Amino acid sequence: MVIIGRKAWMNAELENFYQQMKFKNEVIWIEKIDRENLLLILQNAFAMVYPSFFEGFGIPIIEAMSFGIPVISSNVSSMPEVAGNAAILVNPNDTVEIANAMNEMVMNEKLRNELIQKGKERAQYFDWDISAKKIVEIINLQFAKQN
Repeated sequence: MVIIGRKAWMNAELENFYQQMKFKNEVIWIEKIDRENLLLILQNAFAMVYPSFFEGFGIPIIEAMSFGIPVISSNVSSMPEVAGNAAILVNPNDTVEIANAMNEMVMNEKLRNELIQKGKERAQYFDWDISAKKIVEIINLQFAKQN
């Protein structure tokens, strides 16, 4: 397992959990990483688990989906809207639910392949070029209304 991110969210309970992990020596924790290496790791992942408590949008979900990486994400904040039906959604406070979703991802190849396909389709919905064109259209429309 590879964990990428600062330990800024780490509280005493989580620190205690991490210290008592049975297979802690098999966990790689990378606190700082440049974008190129982050994308390299993401592209080679079996799945992405993103149990965030809050996101303004959730770009990492879309990035993983665009690479054909199935996603497990939170069922709170903006994540359900971003993920649509292309991810397993879990309660970020429920470690058993997260673990069960991870097990399902490993054991259910049919589900995993469905999520990969749905994720690729979902990622296209958030294409940067299409978004940029829509923003330009909106700006032009507003500008035309003012003149």
